[in-house]
Amino acid sequence: MSADDNKSFDDISKEQEKLKKQQEASRHEREKLIERARELEEEKKKAPINLKTKPVPPVVTLIGGAVAATVAFIKHFELHTALIFTLICLCIFLILGDIVKILLDKVQLPPPVEEDSNQVDSEGEMIEKGSTGDDETLLEENGEAADEENADASGSY
Repeated sequence: MSADDNKSFDDISKEQEKLKKQQEASRHEREKLIERARELEEEKKKAPINLKTKPVPPVVTLIGGAVAATVAFIKHFELHTALIFTLICLCIFLILGDIVKILLDKVQLPPPVEEDSNQVDSEGEMIEKGSTGDDETLLEENGEAADEENADASGSY
């Protein structure tokens, strides 16, 4: 083996060390990103829910315009009067829709509460908090334990 071969082995081992360091750094960055994503998900779960109110003003305006046009048709308004009446109603209902949207934007619903899957036993009966969930507790709650004790005392089922 010559000095060039040793040099190339040293270069290769240095490159391998650099690659290992880069892989370790990238793995560490991925772990940080995953942890940040989990934190954001938890924050999102705890955040209050805002209502989607963007379509409220157009829907209210369309309903108001339809009602105004129907009233104008039923009352036999002249065309010019019916158009002015409908236009005024559309403007009024657009403003009302914006007011309703502003009011709904202020409403924030609490985040949904995760329910425990242990609240219902295998027979479909509710288990109260603090109960152990064993059959005797459930039977006593239903009044069936007294019936079984009476049957045991009499010796017949």
